[in-house]
Amino acid sequence: MRLYRSYLLRLYRDTGGGEERWRIVLEDPVSAERHRFLCLRDLVAFLEGEMGANAPASPDSTEEGI
Repeated sequence: MRLYRSYLLRLYRDTGGGEERWRIVLEDPVSAERHRFLCLRDLVAFLEGEMGANAPASPDSTEEGI
């Protein structure tokens, strides 16, 4: 289990199909593996999975402390 993760976050506007939307790419700077997301909700779900969102939080952790 990795205890540290680092990503390069890229946001860009996609104007294809006549609609302008934000696109999201996370890249692992070590492996160059890229994860692409069409919406913020998918990005958050991925990050929660990476952080082990189902694991119990420590008593002194708060969301504001991020």
